Amino acid sequence: MKMLLTLIVIAVVLLVGVPIVLGLLGAVAGLVLKLVGLFLVLAIPILLVVLVLKCLARLLGDGRKEAKELPDDPQYRALGRRLARLDRRMERIEEILQP
Repeated sequence: MKMLLTLIVIAVVLLVGVPIVLGLLGAVAGLVLKLVGLFLVLAIPILLVVLVLKCLARLLGDGRKEAKELPDDPQYRALGRRLARLDRRMERIEEILQP
């Protein structure tokens, strides 16, 4: 009789406990999947924007490098001098504005 009672108690514990444990595991797994999904929803567009900006920066290049490749024309040299002066002025303004 005691053996039968023990088996009944074990069966009841398993019948009640296993679904509870599986439900908790499912809830945790669902939460993890939601967090991963949220990360992917937020991270993938941000990574795509960064990738596009890097590609654009590579395509546009550095303006100073392009200025060196311009033909040896007086108009281009005058424009280069004006740009250099403007660049120096901007650097001075930045130095003044820095704390």
